[in-house]
Amino acid sequence: MWTYTFYKTASGQSPVTEFIDGQEQLEVRYRLYGALEGLEKVNVHLGQPQTEKVEGWDFWRLKSDIGEMDYSLFYFPYSGRKYVVVHATCNRKGQKIPTRELDTAKQLMTDYIARA
Repeated sequence: MWTYTFYKTASGQSPVTEFIDGQEQLEVRYRLYGALEGLEKVNVHLGQPQTEKVEGWDFWRLKSDIGEMDYSLFYFPYSGRKYVVVHATCNRKGQKIPTRELDTAKQLMTDYIARA
């Protein structure tokens, strides 16, 4: 079985859990944590539309459509059958993910690997 862990800064903060826990609606928090549990249980077999490799990048996107928003949790597989969730964002349905969000995910992934 695969497991997931959250990226933590050098000071121990987890931007992803702060993002999820900072959502006002309980349903949003519940569904985002539920999506992560689904990824953990079904792992690489989860597939689309819930997960997709981000084209041109070295990580994946776990999607959760809630109301008018598309939530994205960016993660990458790491040694020992573990996913590392590095970044989270939300956009209005149908909007492209801004490049700055993808750049942030890449930067956090690189930092995690360098400090691991």
